[in-house]
Formats: sequence, structure tokens, C-alpha cells
Amino acid sequence: MHTTKKLGNFFEKVVPKLQENEALHNLAFGILKREVTNEHSTLQHWYLESDGEVVGLLMRTPPHKFIAICFDHHQVELVGEWILDTVAASDSNGGFVVEETLGNFLKTAWPKRFDSELFINVGQGVYECLDVATPKVDGGTFHLLGHAEKDWLVKAYMAFVVETSIGESTHEEAVQTIEKMFTYATFWGLRVDGELVAMCANSRSTDNVGVINFVYTPKEFRKRGYGSAITAYGTQQMINKFGAAALYTDLSNPTSNSIYQEIGYKRIGTSLELKVRGV
Repeated sequence: MHTTKKLGNFFEKVVPKLQENEALHNLAFGILKREVTNEHSTLQHWYLESDGEVVGLLMRTPPHKFIAICFDHHQVELVGEWILDTVAASDSNGGFVVEETLGNFLKTAWPKRFDSELFINVGQGVYECLDVATPKVDGGTFHLLGHAEKDWLVKAYMAFVVETSIGESTHEEAVQTIEKMFTYATFWGLRVDGELVAMCANSRSTDNVGVINFVYTPKEFRKRGYGSAITAYGTQQMINKFGAAALYTDLSNPTSNSIYQEIGYKRIGTSLELKVRGV
């Protein structure tokens, strides 16, 4: 195991592995790119080498979950045991965001080491888009959203985190989140007849992939194609800028998975959000 005190050193060590599949590793790579320029970063970070090659990565920004990656599918057990050792020495049992194969290993091995178990809170499809098909919306116009729409964004965020099983957010917490996102994220909105009916955002990117997230349509405007339209619009902006776009979907929602495929996304992997439950 290796831990580097300087985030820049960690960045230089693991980025070549992340670059091998930027779309699949967009969560870790995107957060790392953002944090490496943040002089107040609290990112915790570790990597594992085998025969001179980086085979595992573990990182976390407290109080969020660990992000874990195994770069060599032949060494899942080695990387998994290293992750368990590392987590055991830390002060966190907040769970993981991890690729499916490694996640299944951790889920099986965890109760053998700890007086608790890991369970799958959310299964997510990881999708990439290189060429988007943009649906038309009669009377719809696309806009950048900013501070003038803050109240709407706060309400959207509070509903979004509940509907996507992220958790719950108080109004004050949502305000703080949106204000922080204004410093690094881009928001787009769709207006129909002057009313804001859907949104999406880009809050992280890698070198060659822009990530679409925070896709939200208020309940009263759903089933009209607005979510597809705003996602396609944001996706095109990312393709124009980076060459490719990526996003995560909730695998328990077949409708959203189908919609994203219809506008050009192709599934490239599966990510599991694992939470800890006492036994």
C-alpha cells in the first residue's frame, strides 16, 4: 500500500490508469481533477501497486463514501483485501461507491472482518455518449441557469436527493450545496412557455469526458419528453467541449435507462453504492 501526503503526487501516480478508461472512471477522475487544485482539499487517498503497476485506488472526501477501483480484474481479491485493511485502520464505515465485481467481493468479505454487513443501496449503470440524438420540444428553449434560479434549484435538489436515494436535505443544506456548486458546476434548464420544466448539470469532468448529472424534472412536468430533451442538450455541450459525455443511471428505473439509450448513450459498466448495516 502507498499513501502520499501530497495530493499532487497521488494525482500523477494514478491518473495514467484512470486515463485508460475515462468514461468508466469518471467519478474518481473528475473529483480528483477538481480537488487537486483545491488548496483546502480534505481528500483522503491511497493506491496499491503490484509488480510496479498501480492496481488499486481508494479515495474519500469525508463524510462521503469511499470510492474504490480495481484496475486489474485478475487481482480483485488482492485489491479487495487491501481495501478492507485500509478501511479497518480508518475511522469510517460510511460505505463505498465501487465497480460491480469489486463491490461483490467486498460485500461477501466484509462480514468476515467486521460486525456488520454491506448491502447494495443503489445499483447504477455507467453510460457513455459520443453522438447524441436531440429530441425536439415544441415551444422549448434552453438556458444556462444561475443565481436568478437559485430558489428553483434548491427545491429541485431537495426533491432529487430523496428520489434518487441519496438521502434527505434540509433547506439550509440544499442552499449551501447549490451555492457551492455555483463555484464549479454548470446548470442548464429547459423552459416551455416561459416556465422552467427540467434541468441537468455538469459538476465534474475528466480530460476528455464531460459528466452529466443532477437530471431533474418536477413531477408535474414529467412524461412529456422534457427530461430527454435537457439531457440531450447538456450532453451535446459536453461532446462539443470534451469529445464525449458520461452519466450514471439508477438501474431500478428501466424508463430512464431506456431514455438515455434512445438519445445515444451506451452502457459501459455497473457501479454499486454499498452501505453498512449492523448485524
